[in-house]
Amino acid sequence: MKLYRSLIYRELKLTRRHYLFMLILFLLMLICVLIPILLSGDEEPDAAADSSGMGMLGLMVAMVGGAAAGLENDLHKADINVGWKRYAIVLPPTAVQNAAADLLVKLMYVTASGVLTGTFCVLVNIFAGGMDSLAVMNQFLMFTTVFFLFSLVYDGILMLAKNDKDLKKYGTIASFAVIALYFLLNRAFFSSGMGELIEKSKKFLGSMGTAAFTVFALVLFVCVCTAHFIVMWRAYERREP
Repeated sequence: MKLYRSLIYRELKLTRRHYLFMLILFLLMLICVLIPILLSGDEEPDAAADSSGMGMLGLMVAMVGGAAAGLENDLHKADINVGWKRYAIVLPPTAVQNAAADLLVKLMYVTASGVLTGTFCVLVNIFAGGMDSLAVMNQFLMFTTVFFLFSLVYDGILMLAKNDKDLKKYGTIASFAVIALYFLLNRAFFSSGMGELIEKSKKFLGSMGTAAFTVFALVLFVCVCTAHFIVMWRAYERREP
């Protein structure tokens, strides 16, 4: 357990600037969104417009929260910059332990962003009402999964780098791979006509506030986390001295 605590502490220290920056941005956005809601809480809004507005607001918060939790955290660049391989020879942590610590740190920040998103939903419903908290949390989980997937592709390629010289080469390759994945997903899910796309989007968003969608989102999230662990495990094995 001491080794796991050391690995987690190391990752928290190396990624603290990235996650602190993301969490501060997320908090500022939540505060900026909450202020007008709190100030207009006593007014009588149009029900349909209010419901639609709350839905879009929840979607935006879920997307930003998912990005804050799931985006690539520059850990592997920091590993190379601080000469982690030299210390790894002395400890030495196994590839499984490194991969587990990597995933645990990511899950800690997912939990933190999820708590902030849930707190936002509760405050909105207390002062204004009209927000489907379950739908927003499901959206947050889906966005986190998508950003985790992008992070997985980027990290999996970047882990091939062993020194500063390799960072630029594999960083460029990883960036192009993420862009290619984005266009692939975009073509797979949004290739239909605009009218059909709008109808599909309405049905999809309408189903997000159900327990069945929660199960679906959790299964996808667990699958991506498992894939992330396996890819990092194999990548750390290749980097072992």
